Amino acid sequence: MNRRYAYRDYEILVSARPAGGQPGWRPEICVIAPDDRWEFVPTHHSLVANDPGWCLEIGRLCAESAIQSMDPARELAACTGLRH
Repeated sequence: MNRRYAYRDYEILVSARPAGGQPGWRPEICVIAPDDRWEFVPTHHSLVANDPGWCLEIGRLCAESAIQSMDPARELAACTGLRH
């Protein structure tokens, strides 16, 4: 099962794969930058979901977090609260 999402200027590809020796599904995540550079987002081996739909959602959230950490200047510019 695969899904493609848009987030900011990026594309996110998430696949739900059987978890191998464990029951459930693991996300495989790839982020495509605006310049067509592909980066795989590593996930911990313990990240397993019971159903493929939830696995895709977890993968999407992980990818969005990875995208945010790729551009910290943009994140700080978007911050409207107090900086610590």
